[in-house]
Amino acid sequence: MSAVFFLSAVFAVFAPLPLILYSMRAGLWGGLLAILSNVLVVGLLGGWFSALVFLILVGCVAFFLPHFLVQRRMAADRAVGITLSLVIAFGLILVFLFWKLGSFSPFNEVKGQIADFFTQLQGLYQHIGQEATKDLPFEEFRRAVLVEMPSAITIFALIMTWVNLMMFLNLNPQGIRQFLGIEDGYFKNWRAPQFLVWPTIAAAAVLIWGHGIATDIAMNFFKVLMAVYAIQGLSILSFLLDQWKIRGFFRSLILLLILFFLLPLLLSLGFFDLWFDFRAKVRQV
Repeated sequence: MSAVFFLSAVFAVFAPLPLILYSMRAGLWGGLLAILSNVLVVGLLGGWFSALVFLILVGCVAFFLPHFLVQRRMAADRAVGITLSLVIAFGLILVFLFWKLGSFSPFNEVKGQIADFFTQLQGLYQHIGQEATKDLPFEEFRRAVLVEMPSAITIFALIMTWVNLMMFLNLNPQGIRQFLGIEDGYFKNWRAPQFLVWPTIAAAAVLIWGHGIATDIAMNFFKVLMAVYAIQGLSILSFLLDQWKIRGFFRSLILLLILFFLLPLLLSLGFFDLWFDFRAKVRQV
């Protein structure tokens, strides 16, 4: 099921969940066997590059998240942070090993796929006769995608880890929420660690006054940190919607509208909550 979710692309973000639930029942070795069997399925159906991506993103999340959450009984956000760090570290180690072996370069594979995508896109525009788009800076678009690829991958891994954590806690297998002492309203009251505000401000300063590769690095750090504040913004929004007793279809509609059209508002809610504490002000009303 995990391999099917991953290969579908649409449901790839949910791919770790079946493995996490299975490992709760089968234990450490059963969970590892399930991860490796799904890696094999992805490799046979989608190619070995896809299998490598599955192992790094899905396999690591499915293995480390329940380990730190259940076995080590860490706080949920700390378990997410350490899991994400290990996903990045494991990915870098595998990329380095493949690069050293010289038989396969994941970076060149990604670079080649991005180049092929923009070549096909440019050819499509020319084929349909879009004269107005012939001067589009495809080369600049391609470079921007390559430069921001690290933050895009990290943000996807963060979303995958957080979404699967929330679904795991909501499903509450074997009463895990009570075992960990996590309340029902955990997400609605969640806050990002306060120390993250300083690297976020520093990254923004480098973006404004920096030059060259420093701005590229700062851009990647800034986007990842703002993704964390987007999660906090969502938690504040969930709290507000509960306070206003908005549920069901209208709740989903509001969340989708804000995610797609008012994302800066969501980011501002999360970032400035450190100083304004929006939830406390609403409680006082």
